[in-house]
Amino acid sequence: MLLLAVGVAAVLAILVTRGSNDSESSEPSNENTTNEAETVTKTTKEETPKTEVKADPVAEAPAEEVATEAPAEEAANEAPAEETADEAPAEETADETASDEAPTKAPQPEAAVTTTGLNGDDLGPNVVALLEVSGDHLGGAARATLAAAVQLAKATDVELHVCCLGSATQSAKEACVEGVTAVHTITNDAFNEPVAELYTAAALTALQATQASIVVAPASSVAKDYLPRVAETLGAGMISEAIAVDGPKTFKRALWAGSAIATVEAHSERLALTIQPTAFDPVKPGDGSTSAIEFEVPATKTRFIEFAGTVSERPSLGDAEVVVAGGRGCGVSGGESEFDFGPVENLADSLGGAIGASRAVVDAGWVPNDWQIGQTGKTVAPKLYIACGISGAIQHVAGMKGSKTIVAINKDPEAPIFQVADYGLVGDLHQLCPELIEKISNEGLKVG
Repeated sequence: MLLLAVGVAAVLAILVTRGSNDSESSEPSNENTTNEAETVTKTTKEETPKTEVKADPVAEAPAEEVATEAPAEEAANEAPAEETADEAPAEETADETASDEAPTKAPQPEAAVTTTGLNGDDLGPNVVALLEVSGDHLGGAARATLAAAVQLAKATDVELHVCCLGSATQSAKEACVEGVTAVHTITNDAFNEPVAELYTAAALTALQATQASIVVAPASSVAKDYLPRVAETLGAGMISEAIAVDGPKTFKRALWAGSAIATVEAHSERLALTIQPTAFDPVKPGDGSTSAIEFEVPATKTRFIEFAGTVSERPSLGDAEVVVAGGRGCGVSGGESEFDFGPVENLADSLGGAIGASRAVVDAGWVPNDWQIGQTGKTVAPKLYIACGISGAIQHVAGMKGSKTIVAINKDPEAPIFQVADYGLVGDLHQLCPELIEKISNEGLKVG
């Protein structure tokens, strides 16, 4: 019995020990279970969409409906890419979803139309002279511009091309002179309306056609309007109203109404240059063949309205070999009118010349504006210039001092005009002009 009791006690002790061990080991077991549960839970969260997608009828709907029901990101979370690929390709779903959800982009403005060569490096080193032409013969300003362009091309050692612009360019053949490589024309009726945008487009077309990066034009009212635009487009240097060519990039120009002469030098490869036609001796007209340059007239923002000019049978101031100009000395007292411009007009007609005037006479309203000669008027350089009753202010002298021979008629012996005159007559123009007309008629005198 004792042995049985000891055995039972031992068995109980073992059972108690096992129970204790089982109890202690149950805690980590619970932890493992918890971890496993957490792992299962995480896995379940990732795998759950498989079950939901299979069970959800939306998942079996076409890709377009899926894209409509849920964004692309949610569709990706709810269904793995592999199964989605079976139902509908992921790329297509993304593209379709993006196309549905992405905001519509505003239309981009069209790029500005550029002309080849304007800002590139394909313009050559040549010189091109742009001449405004009309009629059957080149004017004096055009031929003087040719003279300057020939000098510049020789100094630069490049080809010289000439491009004549106008509605009638038959006179372009006279630009075929020594030193000119080729003469081109751009002919269009649009040039009857002097709009700067039109001439700018034509100039740029001529530059490309002639492979030129140096452009020369006369200092006319038209060129003064469009050539700075050409220089801006090309990124070129601009020199205006040059009176001499000293080198490839060196020129002289008058300052302060001609009281000072400046020597200027351009530092840019491309150059736009206007020249003072009266400072260069015009070349003799030539003869040769020309070639036409295709030109498409652009749409312009500026609209030409009208040209208000005077029509005269006398030669123009710019082309006349003889110019007779009147000033304040034409005024009279005690008559029906406060001035008498008759002596000046009669003297000009006897010599076949043009009529000019000082600013004082124009401002007084005695004569038309287009007769004005001087710094704020026209610049002339005829073979013979006769100044009648003009004192000789520096502003007037700036417009006529290039004349080959200057004759002054003034009753004031101290008038500044005598300082620039080659010949002077002191006296009243109303008496001296008729005497000159009689002498010219009797002697059969003719200029030229």
